[in-house]
Amino acid sequence: MTTSPFDNLPLLTKKQALDILETPINDLRLSSDYYKAVFHLAKYPSLETEKALLKLLRSRETHNAINIARRKAVEVLARINCQSAIPDIKKLLRSKDPFLVENASWALQELGVS
Repeated sequence: MTTSPFDNLPLLTKKQALDILETPINDLRLSSDYYKAVFHLAKYPSLETEKALLKLLRSRETHNAINIARRKAVEVLARINCQSAIPDIKKLLRSKDPFLVENASWALQELGVS
């Protein structure tokens, strides 16, 4: 993934990002850390990254910060061409969150699902 002028979040290593996603939201200093972790995982495509992002997609948590990170996770999974995410992303098309539905629709198109 190339850097962009919008990539101005503090740098995280893959391990730091994965550790954040394993931390309960109430134990984080900033609830936006979930989004930051997902954003940075796009720079570290791997099976471990895919598993962490899929776990976030499958989470039943309803905290707003997690919902925002979930939207980003859908985007990142598409950008890293995670074909195994297709069934989970398809399920999100039925979400009550219109932004999540929009991201899921875009991601499925990126992943070649017609």
